[in-house]
Amino acid sequence: MRLLLRFSVILMFGVFLGCSNDETEMPVITDPLHGTWNMINQFGGFGGENTDFEIGDRYWTFDTENSIVIAVDNTYPDGTGILNQTYDYVIEDNDNGIPILKKAFYNEDGTLDGTIRIAGITTLTDTTLVLDMNVFSFDGFKWTFEKAL
Repeated sequence: MRLLLRFSVILMFGVFLGCSNDETEMPVITDPLHGTWNMINQFGGFGGENTDFEIGDRYWTFDTENSIVIAVDNTYPDGTGILNQTYDYVIEDNDNGIPILKKAFYNEDGTLDGTIRIAGITTLTDTTLVLDMNVFSFDGFKWTFEKAL
């Protein structure tokens, strides 16, 4: 009887030691590009423009799950700003390893038909995004964005 009691205690102790809480939640991995980015500066072009913008004047919203970007330009009161558009995008590295943001065009069957380069992603942190056309052009714009809260 004592042997059975000892065996039961050892077995119960072993069961408790063998238990663990393995059901820890997996961390949510988010793409730092996802979300709304306020354009705070536009630099470059033919004339060497250097323009600062107020928060909300121009912003781009990236939906990284669906690869869609919505660009909004509120600097034109009538809403005709050239940047007002929604489009599919892809990101592909160029020959120098710089990720290039490209507007994507798809066929009806969902296959990629073609792309147009927009700008290189030269900086991407949790708070700052820099898109630079000069990674493939000498007279392009460099746009600096700040992540919206």
